[in-house]
Amino acid sequence: MSQQQDVDETVKALQQHRGVKGIIVMNYDGIPIRSTFTDAKLGVHYAALVTFLVQKTQSFLKRMDGSPLDSIRLRSQKNELIIAPGKDFIMVVVHQPDAQFGATAIPDIVASH
Repeated sequence: MSQQQDVDETVKALQQHRGVKGIIVMNYDGIPIRSTFTDAKLGVHYAALVTFLVQKTQSFLKRMDGSPLDSIRLRSQKNELIIAPGKDFIMVVVHQPDAQFGATAIPDIVASH
């Protein structure tokens, strides 16, 4: 299975969860490769901010204990972001934090791909 097919299957699986607002797959330059957001500007905005957050978090972890970044889970009153950096891309899932769909399943799905 190609990497593109793997990403497509992961995005489809994540979209099935109740409360998922959007999914972005981006490169490390912050350019969205794939986005499920209907508002393209919103996807680009998330991508730019998440790229900065990932870079700073990776730098922090490297200085603190040398550990690589597995994922970031960031929650506010309106949204929860699950950010999973991979070798060539970063995947971001934005969902409603109060959705009753087993939010713990999303990091597992993202991490497995």
